[in-house]
Amino acid sequence: MTRYHLLRLAPGIRDAMSRRAGPPVRVPPPPILATTGAPTLLRSGARDAMVPMANAADDLKAMPTARLVTLPGADHLPQEEATQASVAALQAFLRE
Repeated sequence: MTRYHLLRLAPGIRDAMSRRAGPPVRVPPPPILATTGAPTLLRSGARDAMVPMANAADDLKAMPTARLVTLPGADHLPQEEATQASVAALQAFLRE
């Protein structure tokens, strides 16, 4: 995992991955999300070039028991790119 993470930080890799993935596509949340009754934590990287923040905002609106945490400086994989912040957000959510 460390090697993979370091590779993603190499100069030009972020732009190359974004170009390969193409422009972000906004996808409406599936209706089944509205039926989720369990507390749910949504995490999103503030710099995610693959999934627009609008998708996370729409998912949040669709899920009555969800909470959204946006991790500054993180891209598409906040659990790897902002590990400590991601874990802290999860621990705080689980304590609620």
